[in-house]
Amino acid sequence: MLNRARVQLEHGVSSDDPAWLYWVTEGEIEMIAGSCALDLGDPKEALRRFDAAMAADYRGDDEYPRSHAIYLARAAEAHLMLRDLDGTLHRASHAMQCLGGVDSTRSSTTLTSLRAKLASHASNRAVREFLDSTR
Repeated sequence: MLNRARVQLEHGVSSDDPAWLYWVTEGEIEMIAGSCALDLGDPKEALRRFDAAMAADYRGDDEYPRSHAIYLARAAEAHLMLRDLDGTLHRASHAMQCLGGVDSTRSSTTLTSLRAKLASHASNRAVREFLDSTR
């Protein structure tokens, strides 16, 4: 299905497109692919897709900070699955910056889940500091 979305995106905008389709970009498709790979237990592929989204000029920080925070938290999860605590904390901190003062249940739930997964690594000073700073 994602390959079909990529092909349709390559064809460009059509007058038949619904107005809500504006958000479907190469970056968004790659973010979805990354999230799917993570759900399927393939953190390396997930990170490849998340990085491809960033390379595709994904403007999450500026235009879609709540959604971007979710994808950054998912990328942090992928790093955690690979036992890369530095990568985990880097992405998780970026996710927190994206949220700033924004109140979003979906984003907050994703970050709460990540914090719970990080709790088993609280013996690591950097993890402990992150958990303390994001209460």
